[in-house]
Order: sequence, then structure tokens, then C-alpha cells
Amino acid sequence: MIFINNDIIILNEYVYLDIKSKSVRDFYINKVYNCVIKDTIKVLISDLRDKEKVKIKVKCPRCGKERYIEYRQIKKCNHTYCNPCASKIFNTKNYRCIYCGEKSKGIINGNHYCDKHYSQLKRHGKILKRTCKDLNEIEHTNEGIKVFTYNKNNEINGSFLIDNESYDIIKKYKWSLSLITNQVTSTINGKQVLLQNILTNKSNDFKYVLFKNGNKFDFRLNNLELSNNKFIEKSFLGTNKENIFTIDNIKVEYIGENKLKLLNIRKYNKNLNNSNIKDIIVEIDDNNCWNCISHATYRGGYIHLYKNGKKIKLHREVLSIKLGRKLKDNEVTRHKCDNPRCCNPEHLEVGFSKDNTNDMINRGRAFWQKYPKEKNTIIKKNKSNISITEDDVRLIYNKVVGENVSQKEICDTYGYTRGIVNNIINKITWKHITDELDKTIIDRRKTDVLDKVQVVKNLTINNLYTNKEIQMLTGINRETVRKIRNNTLYNNF
Repeated sequence: MIFINNDIIILNEYVYLDIKSKSVRDFYINKVYNCVIKDTIKVLISDLRDKEKVKIKVKCPRCGKERYIEYRQIKKCNHTYCNPCASKIFNTKNYRCIYCGEKSKGIINGNHYCDKHYSQLKRHGKILKRTCKDLNEIEHTNEGIKVFTYNKNNEINGSFLIDNESYDIIKKYKWSLSLITNQVTSTINGKQVLLQNILTNKSNDFKYVLFKNGNKFDFRLNNLELSNNKFIEKSFLGTNKENIFTIDNIKVEYIGENKLKLLNIRKYNKNLNNSNIKDIIVEIDDNNCWNCISHATYRGGYIHLYKNGKKIKLHREVLSIKLGRKLKDNEVTRHKCDNPRCCNPEHLEVGFSKDNTNDMINRGRAFWQKYPKEKNTIIKKNKSNISITEDDVRLIYNKVVGENVSQKEICDTYGYTRGIVNNIINKITWKHITDELDKTIIDRRKTDVLDKVQVVKNLTINNLYTNKEIQMLTGINRETVRKIRNNTLYNNF
């Protein structure tokens, strides 16, 4: 009889176990048991694996009833009580969790825990401060209620502001912040919903909910307004003439929160509600770059838009308005800030392709400047006037044909071009040397094959190894190993 603790009583000291797989065999060999596959060995209970399915005889510590159960079930439950005794001992119906006071679902070290805290202790070994299912925490301020949002690691990644009256509407749901779209969302009835749509009860009559002060994280009701224009607020309509000014012939309007609207890039209709022209909105960053946020970026990070039915580049059009003329076909737009999204006329200047290339090299934006290792390989591949000697030919042919090294590795290692290596391997050049090397390579391969056959013959003696194990040891195909063992191949060896 083995007493592991007060809850586990095992009557067997050892058990007979069938070895059914290689992994089981290796495990018990490490435990100093001599065994092979399909053997039955005598194993001590303390040496069994935790997931072993073998049945052992146990005794209930409470009523003394004896029965057989699987060993893995004992390791999982940590007791050998029978079902009637277990239901009485572990009855958690009238107990409460010591952390939150909810109904108890399990017992650990004599303490009762609810389903949430019980699973945390089982999985992490401790009680977590927050989980992904916990609701948002709040902070009361003079302006309203500040609600905090969390990332996947349960760390604070932002916050937003709401009215005191609005908290009753959103307190039932978990709200998260997307750092890419800067939107606060939650999942309600299986659908992702924006916070501003819930607070304003937006109907189908309006397409968008706008922020009057430009702060997308201020969800107080006096800051929200329903509209059918995505980028248009009251101050956008041009009624306040003090917000409109000109920079290098570019007419712009300040719309708050470091944002400008470009007015004279294409035709601007003051009746915005009836206009199908999308406004050009730019945002000013720390480098004073005007980054367009109203239009999508295309290849190279540039902004494209349509003017009079033609597709144009925004930065090129801004430069032409600044200069007061159209750019020629051989002229390019040079960004002083190296930001393709920028359309600030102060950051743009006219030039040619050669000037653009020189800017790239001087500012360290070239590919070979960012990746110096790649530069060396590019230069080696472009060498066409490499002198080849007989020793080089022997080295290349022995590496590729004799040692199965790829031609690409030879070119990268020794600096030869792909054409030189390919001509040597295909015997287009230096054939008189490669023909001599073929004889030595064939003889070397024969000796290697005979050595491997000898190794296989030695391993098949007394049938100590299976064909699969011999294949793993020697690298020879399993079918070839079978033929050598049955003397259908290399039988005269």
C-alpha cells in the first residue's frame, strides 16, 4: 500500500505495462528499464508517466472502497475518492469564492474559488489582476467620466471621455481602442459597433457622426453631431473667412486639430451637401509635413486623385500650382522631407531623375546603403571579366557534382557568375578537365555506397534494428534497406 497524501491511497506497488511505441520505450529506458517494443515490463508506480492509461488498484480514503481506475485520472484529480464520497467532500453549492464572493466551482488547498478564479489558478498558478473579459475601468473627472481601454496584454493603451448620463448606456459592454483606425468599438450581439453610433442613436438618415472639436476620443454629447459628409464640419463650410489663407499659391482652410483642407487643387463647390467632389484633408505632423488622410495611398506611398476625369498625383499638382506652370515630362518632384505622402509646398522642389537619384544616395535611402551585405553579393554577381584557372574549375566541379552544393551557393561564396559555373557543369567549357574529374567522382561514389552497404549489413545482424531505424541512422532509402536485408540487392557483397 502506498500513501501519497491524505487524498490518494494506491494499493499497488508496481504494475505490468505493455510497450507499444518508440516514445514509450525511450521514456522507460531512461528510467533504467530494459525493454523493446511489444514487451511487457514490470514498472514501479512512482516511475509511471503522468498520462499513462494503465489501470491500478486504489482505495477510497473516506469509505475504504477498493476499485481500479486509470493512473492519468489520479494525476488529473489528485484524489482517489469514490464518486459518492467525492460529491460530498467537494460539494461547493453553499460556498462562496474567497476573492469575489460568487458561487464556488472548485477547491484548491482548502479554499473555495469561483469558475473564473479557479481556472486562473489552474492555468497560471495565480490570480490575475485583469483578464480579457473584464469591463473597462473608469475615473471621475470634472469634465465627465474617463474610461480606460486595454490591449491584448491587459495594459492601458488609451482612454476616452463621456458624459455622466452616458455611462449607464455603455457600462454593460467591453470597449477597445484600435490604434490603426483610432476608433472605439465593442462587440454587441455578434456585431462590431462604434461608440459614437450607440451614444447618438444614429439612424440611416445620416452616414457619419462628427466631432466638433476634432478630438476623436471626446464622446460627450455636446461634441457629437450627425452629418452626411465624412470630412465636413460646420467650420469647414468657409463661413469663417479668418480660417482661410494662402501658402505658396495653395489656398487652404484651417479646420482644427492640426488639419487643413486644400481648396484650389480642383474645383471647389461651396454647396458641400450637393457636391460629389471629395475634399482633400491633410494632417500636419511634427516635421511640418502635410500628410493626406482623406485619400488612399498607392504604390510608393504617393496620393492619387482625379481632376477633370484624369488621374493625377497630389504632390505633383501642388508643385505645379506653386510654380504657376505645368511640369514637363522629364521633370520630377523632389521631396525635401523624404515623405511621399507629404504635399506641403515648402517641402517640394522641381528637379530631374538624376537629381532624385543623388538625393537618394546623399540621404542614405538606397537599397545597397540600407542592406550593405546585399551590395557585396550584387557586385559579385555582376562580375563578368573573372579569370578562371584549372584549380577553380576543379573546385567548382567537385563542389557541385561531387558534394551536391548548389550553383547559387558557389556564386555567393566564391564570387563567380552563374553563367561561368553553369558552363563548367554542363561541359560547355573546360571539358578536358571535367572528363578527368568524372572518373575520380565515380570511384569515390562507389566506395561510399559500398561503405554504406557494409554498415546496413552490420545493423541487420540479429534483427536489433527496424528498417525505419536503419534509414534514420544511415540516410539510405527504406526500400533499399529492405532489399539489402532480404539479399535481393548487393547479395554478392
